Amino acid sequence: MAMIDLSAQLQGLARRFEAASRPSGRGRVVAFMSAHDDDMRAAVSRMFAGLVARSATRDVWLVDLDLFGNRHHSAFAAGGAAEAWGPLTGSYDASLGCEPFWSVADGEGAPVIDERRYVSLQKVGERKLYVSRFHSGGVRKGWKVKIRDVGEYWRAVRQAAELVVVDAPARVRSEAGLAVARRMDAIILVVENDGPGLIAGRDLRAEIEARGGRCEGAVLVDPRAKASKRKAA
Repeated sequence: MAMIDLSAQLQGLARRFEAASRPSGRGRVVAFMSAHDDDMRAAVSRMFAGLVARSATRDVWLVDLDLFGNRHHSAFAAGGAAEAWGPLTGSYDASLGCEPFWSVADGEGAPVIDERRYVSLQKVGERKLYVSRFHSGGVRKGWKVKIRDVGEYWRAVRQAAELVVVDAPARVRSEAGLAVARRMDAIILVVENDGPGLIAGRDLRAEIEARGGRCEGAVLVDPRAKASKRKAA
């Protein structure tokens, strides 16, 4: 997938959010969001988390808000990423013992008592990177799963990890990113570098800021890569 100066952009972002820039040692939460595209944004999020984890002194989490997608967990579990990073190990509680950012309700709208168990973390290889996984097998037909705005959870996360990279599904199909926007320390937009893409990125930024979120940059990607892939198929 072709991208415009991707390595340079991500290295610059990594320097901005590395622990050395935070004398307090307090963790930070950075979200990646896009207007339409899922594949390029997810790739950028994963590459950024991996880059930061290489020099991190504490844990780095990659949290996938596309709960039923589990694309990051799947990417690290097989293929080139698994070969490069090593196997996924362990299963750790991602709720941190407090009200989590997700909710699971039954068909009547009543919260499921053990909803905290639905998201776990697994360690990626021998580095300090952990990736989230949503356990959809325990969700019954008619139940509802949502992303919710919970300040306590994100405060706890900053104590548990050096950096948390949050990957939100494209705005065109989900409001998950907007639901947590005001809890993020920074939001990075992944924007297609053409006329329609730039307009969509501008509109998404306005939505994020209306929800109290802080957009602090953008990664530009090449929309021709996706078009070429469709033509080849």
